Amino acid sequence: MQKKRTAETLAPELFYLIFQNLEEEPVNLLNCSLVSRRWCSFAIPILWKKSFNICSSHKRYKLVRIYLKLSSQEERFSLIDSLISKDSQYALEAFYQEKFSRKPALFDYATFLQQLDYLKLVESASLFWDQLRHKEDRTTIVLVDKNDNRVDLKSISISNIEKLTHHLWDILLSRAKVTFLKIDSSRSYIGKMVVALHKFKLSNSYFSRIQKFTCGGGFAKDNLINIMSQICREIEEITILSTSAFSEKIDWGPLIKAQRNLKILKLRSVRYDLTGLYNSLSSQINSLRHVKLELCLYQQGLPLISLATCKNLESLSLFYCGVHQCEKVLTESSFIAPLKSLQLNATYIHKDDLINLIIGSNKNLEELILDIDLKHYPFIDRVISDHCPNLVTLTTSYFSKYIITIMKKCKNLEILNVRSTATYHRGRSLYESDLPTPGQIFEEIAINSSKKLKKVIIQISKLFNPEEIRNFFKNCQTSSLEYLVVGFRGNKKEVEESFNRYAIRSGFNVTSIIYENRAELRVKFKKK
Repeated sequence: MQKKRTAETLAPELFYLIFQNLEEEPVNLLNCSLVSRRWCSFAIPILWKKSFNICSSHKRYKLVRIYLKLSSQEERFSLIDSLISKDSQYALEAFYQEKFSRKPALFDYATFLQQLDYLKLVESASLFWDQLRHKEDRTTIVLVDKNDNRVDLKSISISNIEKLTHHLWDILLSRAKVTFLKIDSSRSYIGKMVVALHKFKLSNSYFSRIQKFTCGGGFAKDNLINIMSQICREIEEITILSTSAFSEKIDWGPLIKAQRNLKILKLRSVRYDLTGLYNSLSSQINSLRHVKLELCLYQQGLPLISLATCKNLESLSLFYCGVHQCEKVLTESSFIAPLKSLQLNATYIHKDDLINLIIGSNKNLEELILDIDLKHYPFIDRVISDHCPNLVTLTTSYFSKYIITIMKKCKNLEILNVRSTATYHRGRSLYESDLPTPGQIFEEIAINSSKKLKKVIIQISKLFNPEEIRNFFKNCQTSSLEYLVVGFRGNKKEVEESFNRYAIRSGFNVTSIIYENRAELRVKFKKK
């Protein structure tokens, strides 16, 4: 008789795949580690991949305690000797004596680490010292250094955090297989003071494993970028965050050119010269998939020409990047990127460039977000309707009959979202008085809706009355509608009758009706 297979008898490869599915569920993964030794041996390495992300911020000092236990005797002596106050040295010596009097750790936890955030490391070091020292307020105490010179507590604290952070940095990066490295000091007071990363050398081969790199803040980056440009070849995602200095001059070009397969590039609040970075994008025309620029007000323009020949570019997102309408940069045939998603939020490019972006996508566009004033782009509705037959999501901040033009031809549309845009219209999307009334446009949307339409969101306060909502449901061509959000005014009971009639006709149940404070109505439907 064949024996039943249990989890304990599964092949290691299958066992590992099962536990990998729990990677985003640390509590369940921790529970699994308590079942048996075999389960523990699979769960712990996965659990400790992102230890600083999983652990609650106020408990990260415990991670420091565990990682410090992994340091060699020489490393311990070096750290203790580097501290500037006798009091701190005694405290750390006592910690080590207490730690090493216990049983050794079951695992070399540092070898499992794959994601390292430098700022979290700094904050964890700070918490460690807070726990190690007395908890009472000691801001006025004056201590002595190794030479019996008086040193104030604040200077000691900053120095201790810096020394410990660098010590942890060396321990982790020399042992771990870090694939995601984040160094950002832009949001932390402590981080700004101690983010002086030290002793970057070409021998630091651990950089070669990095696949995802995020960098930001006001620290000097030249040496770091230079070293990474010579060592890193496998980075697939680069994120460059805001900097504190407008006059900062950094050339990211060499780092981008050095990568074999860069897929994602994100920039946020970068205001210095980006010419070198933009020019380097031509080296990634076969690999680049996603580009996102946010609050990048570089006056020399946007990298449309550099991105034009990216053969596999799937998404381009431009958030609050200013006005670039003065000069056309793309020709009718120059943009060949097969975009699936195009997003413009408060970013104005030349009207011909927008047309060429849409046409150049070669009918691949599935998501189009135009959170801009479309009065500057006449006939864009015809361009979209003629060249976006596979459009699934349309988001706009302009409520007008141009939506109807699009819906007549885009028969795969599932989501229509008309946003309220506080940026330009003080909280309201606009419709023009010389066009059909909002109710007429709403009715035409229903008449021309695709069979696949699932969500209609029109976030304009008090826009429709009960009769206009009733006409929408009466003429709605889809039986798949799951979610409706509209600005509403009038009798609630009349509107609810319309929902119920539609639900009965389409085989749905109305699962929730919510009336928001700002005269907004939200309705959810669910198939029976």
